[in-house]
Amino acid sequence: MRSFADKMNDYIDIVMGETDTSSGDQPNGIDVQCDRCLKWRRLPDTVDEDALPEKWYCHNNPDINYNRCNIPEETDDEAEVPKIKAVKKKQELQKLQQQISEKEAEKKVCSKT
Repeated sequence: MRSFADKMNDYIDIVMGETDTSSGDQPNGIDVQCDRCLKWRRLPDTVDEDALPEKWYCHNNPDINYNRCNIPEETDDEAEVPKIKAVKKKQELQKLQQQISEKEAEKKVCSKT
């Protein structure tokens, strides 16, 4: 099992655009993190990323083998299969970046007047 720090570093690399996630060796599905237990759960391709709730919990997982917080994380061969990072966390970061951009634009407008 990968450490939390390793997962966060991979996530930051993806968010900052330092990792190519377009290669064909990606696993099927997306990974999301439970907001209660902080475990990562892989969701099938059929799940609409945009439809994920703001707060996601293990019990939202359609896979009954991994839909409770007391179940360990799913394992994979880390050398061959890089994880796709939590889409909703990336969306939250994008929202924050948008808010920052809007605030900076407001400051520019205020400073010109």
